[in-house]
Amino acid sequence: MATVNLGRIKPIFKGAYSGSTAYVVDDIVTHGNETFICIQAHGAGAQATSQTAYWTKLAAKGTDGTDVGTTITTQGDILYRDGSGLQRLAKPASDMYLKNTSAGAVSWSALSSDYVKLGQANASNASGVTFDGLFASDYKMYKIYGYDIYSNVSGNDLQMRVQTDGSADTGSNYVNTNWYTYTDTTPSHNIATQNSSSNDMNSPANAWKINVDNFSNVSTRPSFFEMTIADPQTDSKYKMATWNHIFHGENVDIMQQGQGFGLWKSANDISGIQIQGQAGNITGNFTMYGIKV
Repeated sequence: MATVNLGRIKPIFKGAYSGSTAYVVDDIVTHGNETFICIQAHGAGAQATSQTAYWTKLAAKGTDGTDVGTTITTQGDILYRDGSGLQRLAKPASDMYLKNTSAGAVSWSALSSDYVKLGQANASNASGVTFDGLFASDYKMYKIYGYDIYSNVSGNDLQMRVQTDGSADTGSNYVNTNWYTYTDTTPSHNIATQNSSSNDMNSPANAWKINVDNFSNVSTRPSFFEMTIADPQTDSKYKMATWNHIFHGENVDIMQQGQGFGLWKSANDISGIQIQGQAGNITGNFTMYGIKV
């Protein structure tokens, strides 16, 4: 019977290329992180894999990857690429924003704005809320907003005190004036404006007081509040503030707006503000913002 030589029916892997080895067609070797197949037989030491008459490249190694697990080791870290490769950016200790720097690098930078939330305080059937230690040299004006405010007792109005070195000033250093507008929610009542009690410069009280007509002690009829304080950290001027309290009265048909302004008769710097109920506990949510001017 005649014998037919089919030659090789599959390539043969020969391992790393060696100049001292002879190769035949369909030998496969590795060399320099690449894989080649022999397309023309040659003797030992005759041809290197770079000569395309004898070898064809099958595969080449790509760019080395990075073991992300060893680059990022802490929860919250960020992985980014700069000019030299992948880099780890550690999570900041406080609220910051991501800033683009030169050469494609990024970094954390402190929050800075003309209008920044500085703190929040919530009262739940409590005497009030206190913002202390939040004033900073970056800001000269401060706003406090409150919402969902109602009284936990009858006959209650709001009052405000300043904090000095972390404690409320309860001395007779406060003067203020208030007035209010009101309307009945029934069609028969006209809108009216009335004066409210005030303290003149010669009869200061122990707090800034919004003496109007008792805000609602029912949770379904809450009020909202706004207060502005100017330059609290100066130690050479009296301190001034304004406020606005829009609320339902204890009478279900009455809606009112109490407005006022006050002076704290001291040149000392203040560290914070208290907002309280004059007659008892309150419930509400309050937030302070700093404003650059």
